Amino acid sequence: MSKTKEADTGIVATERGGEPREEAKGKIFGIGLSRTGTLSLTIALRRLGYHAIHTPVSENQIEEAEALTDSPIACRFEELDERFPGSLFVQTMRDVESWLASCRVRFSRRPPGPLFRRIRRDLYGTVMFDEAAFRAAYHRFNERVESYFSARPGALLKLNIFDTPDPWHPLCEFLGKPHPDEPFPHKNRRPGK
Repeated sequence: MSKTKEADTGIVATERGGEPREEAKGKIFGIGLSRTGTLSLTIALRRLGYHAIHTPVSENQIEEAEALTDSPIACRFEELDERFPGSLFVQTMRDVESWLASCRVRFSRRPPGPLFRRIRRDLYGTVMFDEAAFRAAYHRFNERVESYFSARPGALLKLNIFDTPDPWHPLCEFLGKPHPDEPFPHKNRRPGK
């Protein structure tokens, strides 16, 4: 990928195959499901200089931030793409078995408030952890993303921060940003996971 010059928004567009495309005028949306590294992505985007919000809960946050991540974004990425033309999307991913183990711990706690009840129903088909429902939701969501971006692969970066040796490399190349001289942030990671 080659880089274009930095836009006023701080978002730099790149095009696969070395040809520059127009500068993005939209936002950066992290559309990974919860427990796929969305907080780590948010911190990485902040370190790259973006005003990034993890788990936005208001329309004001969506309007004001340059980058947004987690389930409130994942459940409505198509709408946000139409609303903010020229946006770039990063789908954080992880192995389904590892993801299910993490979700089992996180989503077996007390039920969430009304907003996240709706989001969980939309994404997973259930409010509390149910392995079969979450497994089906994982595959359904990946197919949804794949289908939506099939005609625009340059607008989407699929990033497995758990298995990629240096997640900075694909992320910075995708955004046209210099590689930071620090380790990629891995937050909310339990030992051995």
